Amino acid sequence: MRILLDNSNDQTLTFIPRSYPTTVDYSLVEEGTGRTVDKTGVSTLTALGRLTITDKFLLQEDKFYSIDVYDSSTNELVFRDKIFITNQDVKEYSINNGRFIEQTTKDNSYIIYGEDITPPDTMTLTSVTEIA
Repeated sequence: MRILLDNSNDQTLTFIPRSYPTTVDYSLVEEGTGRTVDKTGVSTLTALGRLTITDKFLLQEDKFYSIDVYDSSTNELVFRDKIFITNQDVKEYSINNGRFIEQTTKDNSYIIYGEDITPPDTMTLTSVTEIA
């Protein structure tokens, strides 16, 4: 899985492909909605056995995408992977970042709805039988 940022700057995606074309087409599919982003004729850079794509991906934060990269001239699949978009530090990523606020009170009381919560009458002991 690859991690990209949610911004409008050029970002680099580097991977080990099946072949090394000079231009590629790619298709991004958002998981859950099926929304697709297609791009054609993207130039690549090859170095140390890796292929690099630099582009403005323009994707939404906290979403997963699948990416398929194809050779522009032969339309053969070159690479397939998943991408996650986040602006958080990956090592300290939290799905609840800014959405969950922990209570600071230490009150451990609770309310029961729909039940009679009056205390029972005091039980009285009428007789005691001793067991030998």
